[in-house]
Amino acid sequence: MTAMTMAEPATATPAYEALPGVLMATPSFSVKYTGSSRTQTTYRGKPPNPGGRRDLNTANDRSRVGWALTFPAGLTLPACATTGDPCAAVTGVAGADGTTSAWGEIDHRHTDGLYEQLDSSARCRVKARGVPKTALDARIGVVRDAASDAWIVTAYHPAGQALLLLPEACRNPVDGIDRILGNYFAPGFSFALGYGADRWFTSAPVAIPDATWRSSSRIRLRLGLTAAGRPPRDCAPRFTYERCRTSGDWSGVLTFTARSPAS
Repeated sequence: MTAMTMAEPATATPAYEALPGVLMATPSFSVKYTGSSRTQTTYRGKPPNPGGRRDLNTANDRSRVGWALTFPAGLTLPACATTGDPCAAVTGVAGADGTTSAWGEIDHRHTDGLYEQLDSSARCRVKARGVPKTALDARIGVVRDAASDAWIVTAYHPAGQALLLLPEACRNPVDGIDRILGNYFAPGFSFALGYGADRWFTSAPVAIPDATWRSSSRIRLRLGLTAAGRPPRDCAPRFTYERCRTSGDWSGVLTFTARSPAS
């Protein structure tokens, strides 16, 4: 029999399903995490020029991020105890191998209100290149809640290196002047502080009973964007002359597969 909890996507605790297996006192799991993300942001700003017509800045940017990760160390859960509990030392898994990717599309235009010769535009697609396939900076949190006798699972940013290697602007050197950013495609983009890719990719915590881990051959979680990770839809603009709209989503599948005692 398959155990399952269900929830509305991206707003509450994600679903998980568990397949029955051999009961183990100290189960060990291989860990795999796959998923993808998409974002799109449109921006329009009309900054004033003293004594003249306003400038017009527009942007229509989007991005995609993908990941397919395995965590070589795997996850082992010791037998828990009421005193000197070894389970309290478990924090999850970190350091992944696999593939991550990121690309962005930039479409910017500046129309100068005073000097036509300063009009400029930039349109390009940028891509992360040279992303490593080993020792990737990714982490899955797994910590025990002794009060409920459950393990709390939280997935974090899966593609940090890919986004770091993604160019922030077109090669065109005129882009980025006159109060327009190099891009507006970052996952979780907002002018308000506290948002961004780390918050965007942090999943809702999922509580899975200890007994489920010790009697399952596979546990699978379907994860997605949370209400806390989603930035203000209007990007929280800094000035009254700015208008912005951002949208997007992400989904991921996190799989724990039980290893045989000899593996």
